Amino acid sequence: MEQTGINLTHHVKGGFIITTSLITIFSLISIVVQAETNHMLELAMSLFEDNNFRSCRFECIRTLSDDPFNKQAQFLCALSERRLGVDSTETLIKLCKDQENPPQIKDTACYELSRTYIDKKDYTRAFDVLKQLFSNTNMPSLFIRSGCSLAHLFDQEDQLISNNKGLYCQIDTCNLLFSDEIIKETALISQNKNVSWTGLPAQWVILFYQTQIGPAIGQRCSLHPSCSRYAQQALAKHGFLGIGFIADRMIREPDLVAQKSKPIVIEGRIKYLDPLKNHDFINNYR
Repeated sequence: MEQTGINLTHHVKGGFIITTSLITIFSLISIVVQAETNHMLELAMSLFEDNNFRSCRFECIRTLSDDPFNKQAQFLCALSERRLGVDSTETLIKLCKDQENPPQIKDTACYELSRTYIDKKDYTRAFDVLKQLFSNTNMPSLFIRSGCSLAHLFDQEDQLISNNKGLYCQIDTCNLLFSDEIIKETALISQNKNVSWTGLPAQWVILFYQTQIGPAIGQRCSLHPSCSRYAQQALAKHGFLGIGFIADRMIREPDLVAQKSKPIVIEGRIKYLDPLKNHDFINNYR
């Protein structure tokens, strides 16, 4: 009987030692796998920063094969795919809706999703995503970019202004935050094909007027967008040919004000809608 008890104790101790050893081995394996995962993510981030999106995507896919729920890998993979022309809409939607994601991932995914919708010319969905991002994000860079993107959408779709007057006024007061670089980055059409660099010198003059002279003399233009903003858009799209659009706007302004067509209220003032797209015969001809 005593011998049986001794043998039982021996087996229990032996089993405990084996179990402890297995746990230790599994823990070491887990640490090694995690270290390898971190290494692949660091490499993926470095490749993304170097604009090597194809290799970044490859490293993210390797990471996800070991850890399918790794949010950072999903995020970087989606960003790389968007820049490679691969549709990453579904992944971006999931990242946007996941409340457990860090704000940096969640908000950036929302901005990237809005740009995906803009690329598809799905302006309604893009507007909804940007509107929520502009109202909720705590990241200054995304606040400015979402605001500037919304400004482009307001310029593109007149109906959005009448349905979102409060938001439109907010965006209008943020205009000075939108640098030339951000205006080009957030344009609705690819800047490589549609932004003319020949118009940049004149744009600098307009920017100086908007930031230095305009605030001193107050808002005098009765049209929207203002004449300086209209000129900026025309020059950005058509270079020096934009001067013709500016001259045309100056000639038409008195008649437009007299007709009182398409009135809107901005900061307590009545203005009249006259977007560039309504007179852009070059793009309309194309």
